[in-house]
Amino acid sequence: MCLIFLVILQVIVGLGFLIHYVVKKIGYPRIATYLVFVYGIAIVISIIISIFFQDNFFSKNDAKTLVQKQDFELVDDFDLIKNESTSAPGDYYHTFTLAISDRDRSNAIKKIKNSSNFDVDKPKVDNPLYVYLDHYFGPTVVLNYQTDHAFIREYFKPSGREGYAYTYYIITISKTTNELVFEDIVE
Repeated sequence: MCLIFLVILQVIVGLGFLIHYVVKKIGYPRIATYLVFVYGIAIVISIIISIFFQDNFFSKNDAKTLVQKQDFELVDDFDLIKNESTSAPGDYYHTFTLAISDRDRSNAIKKIKNSSNFDVDKPKVDNPLYVYLDHYFGPTVVLNYQTDHAFIREYFKPSGREGYAYTYYIITISKTTNELVFEDIVE
């Protein structure tokens, strides 16, 4: 991920130098400086907009991809009811709610109930799964259980590298409505 960021940064900076070089070679050094300044401002504004409006750029396709990563197939059309994300230094929380069809809800519940580690009662833990596990090394853990109100799958995958974020997802399927809630948590 860091390598991708560095490559993108090099391309952006390189493009700025290229703009300056070409316009200066044509004979307009002052315009070259202004263009690079405007280019830099446009990049900064784009980054700020993407950070503050990332929830607006989240699509149904993005939601479907995240749900499919947890081995739940959404065959029928669905609605993205709610999408929220918050972040602070070292913390990230993203949740979205989908209105799914009866068939997709049934298939998801079946998948949870038929899993080898399905537990009828919520595991007797007060804290989320990631609190008890090594964030960097160790096995991937998947818990499938039901509570009074929902069927739940918790998925935890350590990062595999010191200092990198783990993957922790919770999928909750309501027992009374056709809602699927997806949570992505990093603390």
